[in-house]
Amino acid sequence: TTKAFTATIVGMLVDEGIMDWDDPVSRHLDWHLSDPEADAQLNLRDIMSHRTGLASMTLLWYGNDVTPEEVLQRAAQAKLLYPFREKWNYSNVCFLAAGWATAAAEDTDWHTQIRQRLLNPLGMTHTNTSIADAARDPLMSKGYTWNEEKQELEFQPLRNVGPVAPAGAINSSALDMAQWLRLQLGRGLHDGHRLVSQASIEETWTKHSTISAEVDYGLGWMIHEWNGRRLIEHAGGIDGFTAEVAFLPDEQVGYVLLMNRIGSPLQTTSQGIVFESMLEDWREADSMDVAPDDDDFDRYVGEYLANFATFHDTIFEVKKQNGRLAVNVPGQMLFELKAPDDEGKREFVITNQVAVRFNENDEGQVVSMSMFQNGLEFEVPRDGIEIPAEVELADVRPYLGKYRWDKLGDDVEVVIDHGRLAVDIPGQMVCQLYLPDEEGRWVYRVRKDLWIRFNRDVSGEVISATMSEQGQESELPRVGEGPDMAGLPRAAELVRHVARAQGTPGGIKADVIAARGQARMVHMGVTGNWEEIATADGRLVTTLDLGHFGRIRMVVNGEIGFMDATMLAEPLELEGEMLDQVWLESPFVWLSDWRDEFADVIVVSESTFDDQDVIEVRLARSDATPITVWVSTESWLPVGHRMLNVNPMGMHVEVTTHLADYREVAGGLILPHRITTSNELSGDLVVDVEQYEVDPRLDASAFARP
Repeated sequence: TTKAFTATIVGMLVDEGIMDWDDPVSRHLDWHLSDPEADAQLNLRDIMSHRTGLASMTLLWYGNDVTPEEVLQRAAQAKLLYPFREKWNYSNVCFLAAGWATAAAEDTDWHTQIRQRLLNPLGMTHTNTSIADAARDPLMSKGYTWNEEKQELEFQPLRNVGPVAPAGAINSSALDMAQWLRLQLGRGLHDGHRLVSQASIEETWTKHSTISAEVDYGLGWMIHEWNGRRLIEHAGGIDGFTAEVAFLPDEQVGYVLLMNRIGSPLQTTSQGIVFESMLEDWREADSMDVAPDDDDFDRYVGEYLANFATFHDTIFEVKKQNGRLAVNVPGQMLFELKAPDDEGKREFVITNQVAVRFNENDEGQVVSMSMFQNGLEFEVPRDGIEIPAEVELADVRPYLGKYRWDKLGDDVEVVIDHGRLAVDIPGQMVCQLYLPDEEGRWVYRVRKDLWIRFNRDVSGEVISATMSEQGQESELPRVGEGPDMAGLPRAAELVRHVARAQGTPGGIKADVIAARGQARMVHMGVTGNWEEIATADGRLVTTLDLGHFGRIRMVVNGEIGFMDATMLAEPLELEGEMLDQVWLESPFVWLSDWRDEFADVIVVSESTFDDQDVIEVRLARSDATPITVWVSTESWLPVGHRMLNVNPMGMHVEVTTHLADYREVAGGLILPHRITTSNELSGDLVVDVEQYEVDPRLDASAFARP
């Protein structure tokens, strides 16, 4: 939560007339954006509210031996990922610029500013801004991460965030952070001494950009509500550690939570635990009683398949523990459940902010579990249970297609999902709908105050949709029709077309494919070299070498694999979905008969991708999230695919790959010579392949561990 400290330093300098919130960044720091129009408008508010349009650029500094000046220099060369001031996108580099600007304004350094202006006056004697100082502190705890595959905690060494110190370098204790919290609740006063004006403190709590319908961003703070009360908070997270600072300024209540584990549900659920305990009426002790003895827990025990938030085909296991039902949430913990209330909801013992309800069919069989959190309801079907379809394609075909949502800045697509009409919101989730009411409103199953209604013209054609969020209605014009299956090839026919187009009608006549080329991180301002070696027997090594800004090497060798990178203290074992997603980079996957690689090959519809007419295909392995592939109707070559990847921090990110410049190489194979992978956090990685080699002499050490 260092960012709020940096924003408060700016507020102090504003109070003293040294800075102004609207000052151009260049007035204090010789740093610019690559876009001249955006750069001419760039001010301090922009870089502290994540609205510059820059990508997250984590790869520039994460674990690399670079200086802050080098990070800023590369960021200045990066192409904007989003239009200036149009979208919130988290950027540690921008807060680095803010901290370096405050230091330049006083002709000092950021570390000295933090110490003299905040840490010393607040008496934060066990707080520092470097891992060297933290490591020397005998009270410094060790950090851990949860290994889902091994079901155990693993040690994680301290991460050096010095290259972006003003964004996250503060190491502290709960007692010290309580003094920082007192400064916030005192609106700039601490023990009777004013360190910063009330106006400046409240400016940091003021909305400057929008994250979502429920959450805004100030200057170093998240802004939303808790039970109708204004909530100011910010989480923190780095290898082995998680933090949360949250307060209700108008109620004068707040707390600091520090954990020596990266990623924890307490980061959000703690808000309800603390604020309810301090502000709400106490409940009777018997609300913690276990369920009645005659409740047959065995009816509920089993596996449930989650597809919401960061979960994608993730197994939630319900089991018995300590005389209670319990839900094992992967990557978090085993949560025991209380007895059901009058609505059948079973709250978590640890917090009443999360609850589950088990749902039965007409025969009394438990078929799904609903999870309630933050006003949302997520349905988690029981694994192996077929839920009857609620809609038929013929009935809802007029509604299917894409609708432009200006508020989102993107198109949403109305689709059929598991037999229900649904709205696919890019980068968020597929939201299933209840059947329409008498007024034609399809209510979101995830949240009952959201609905969509379809509008027709005089001829009966659906021309738009009305989307309602908490009483606010938006008109979404229809911009694309839904799928028409007539004339589409069957899966077997499509696979044959693709094989002929790629030069493999009789199978792949190669054992090894090697490639090398140049790589450009377009939205990070860095370039480097890329190499790949793949074999038909299930081995793969890919290397991205960005020189001073890091190196990433990923190896798959059958059922095992690892990632070796400068950002990692030691090689990361690739397991489960991470191992699977790396193997999907092998050209042998895409040159093979897809029916041999995937459990399902489903031809979905005709569509467009990269201004080309394509056929959309859904590929799925039994234990992995489906992949969408687009095949050109002109060349029958794959021109792109999209999948959900998980990064080393456990975060799921949607990645789209664009394939272009196909040429014939040795052995008659037709392979892409430009491969562009894109995601909404870091932007584009463009690889221009300079050479493919088929069946070169293979060095066995290519797949060796470091």
